[in-house]
Amino acid sequence: MPKRESSHRALAGFGVVAVLVVCYFVLDRPVARFAERIPAGLNALFHGVSFLAGLPLITTAGAVMVALYFIRVYGQGRPRRRLVPLIYLPAATLTASLATETLKVVLARYRPGMLIDSGLYGFTFWKAGYWFNSFPSGHATVAFALGGAVALTFPRWRGPALVLAALVALSRVLLNLHYLSDIVAGGLLGIGWALVYRRLFIRLNLPVQPEEAT
Repeated sequence: MPKRESSHRALAGFGVVAVLVVCYFVLDRPVARFAERIPAGLNALFHGVSFLAGLPLITTAGAVMVALYFIRVYGQGRPRRRLVPLIYLPAATLTASLATETLKVVLARYRPGMLIDSGLYGFTFWKAGYWFNSFPSGHATVAFALGGAVALTFPRWRGPALVLAALVALSRVLLNLHYLSDIVAGGLLGIGWALVYRRLFIRLNLPVQPEEAT
C-alpha cells in the first residue's frame, strides 16, 4: 500500500509539473493577449469577483472567526471541538497566503502587463514589487485554500465552494493580472495547505468536521 501511494503521489506530481510547463510555454502568452482584448466594461464584474479573495477581506473574516472561537470557548464554556472550523479555516487560508507572498519574492515573475507593454516574460528571481510578483496568484491561493477547507469541513458545500474559488482565480486571468499558470499553481498551493492543516488537526485530535465532534 505505501508503494502504491508513493507511486500515485509521484504520478500526481509529474502531472502537475506537466500542466505548469504546458501553460508556461504554450498557453500563458496567448491567453494574456486574449484577456487584453476583453472589453474594459467587464472589468468591474471581474474585480467584484476577485474582491472575494482579497487579503483585507479574508484577514478581517479570519480575525472575526478566531475571535468567535475564543469568546465561545473561554467566555461561555461551550464545547471546543465543535468550534474547530473557526480556527481551521483561517489558519489554512492565512498560512497559504503568507507562503504565496514569500514565493512571489523568490520567483519574481513578470506580470502580464509587462508582456503587453514591454515584451518581458519569465522570472527574474529575488525581486520585490508589484510588477514582479505574478507567480503564484495570491488570490487563487487564498480562494482555493478557503474553498478547499470549506469543502473538507462542510462536504455539502464542496461544489459551490470550489466553483466560487475557480471563478475568483479565473477573474485574475481575465483582468490580465495573472497568467494561467499563476492561478493553476496558486490553486494547487491553496488546496495543499487545506489538506496539510486538516492532517495536522487530525493528529491533534481536533476534527475539522462538526459531525465528527459529536
